[in-house]
Amino acid sequence: MKKILYLLIIIFTTFFFAGMTKATEGACSSHGGVNCSVGSDWDGSVICNDDWKDSYVNYGETIECEGQISCLTSKLDSLKDKYEVNTKQTELNQIIDEIKYQTDLLVQFRSDIILPRTEQDKKDEITNKISSLNIDAQILQDEIKNKLYLVNLECSALGKDRLNQYKAEALLKKINDSNDGLKENIMDNNTLLDEILKSQKCPENSSLKEDGKCYCNDGFTNSILGKGCVSFDQRCLESTPNTHYLSFR
Repeated sequence: MKKILYLLIIIFTTFFFAGMTKATEGACSSHGGVNCSVGSDWDGSVICNDDWKDSYVNYGETIECEGQISCLTSKLDSLKDKYEVNTKQTELNQIIDEIKYQTDLLVQFRSDIILPRTEQDKKDEITNKISSLNIDAQILQDEIKNKLYLVNLECSALGKDRLNQYKAEALLKKINDSNDGLKENIMDNNTLLDEILKSQKCPENSSLKEDGKCYCNDGFTNSILGKGCVSFDQRCLESTPNTHYLSFR
């Protein structure tokens, strides 16, 4: 039975760490690790400690980020100072040290015999002091717990703001990239149009315009005989054949 249990533990441990390794590798293994404090990128992927954002690993699937606070470490430290968390924790540690000290003193008194009055009074004094210190410690623990709740609440809000900022930046980048691509297409189309226009050759006495069509130059008009652009004198001659035409031009 022990051998089976031992084997199951080995198998569970192997799969657990394999999964953890898989979640970590490919995430930010070559970018200083995952920056859990900033939350996920706009697409739900992790953000690395060097601010690299092109990982394919989903933030929610990253084991090392489970239960992490979403704001930056610097912001977290600032919030702890704001709510005096570290100060209260120092006070609690001092009380705990004092409890340990008084407990060591209490051990010196034997409990299997009736103590002299003075010793019994001293023992009762230490016992009462330890009891009072325990109450103070419990009050401080509850106060620290409440303060940490406020810290985490505000820190999460800051992290969401930062995440929204990343989303806005990513969206703006997509728009800019799209606009850049559109501009390139317009430039390519304009270049192609210019090449087409240059490749076209208009008949004599005409010029190519922006719409890609040929128009008669100033002083010329379309021939009614299909001869292209002719002078106004030539046009008159075409409209009155076998007639002498006196040009006033």
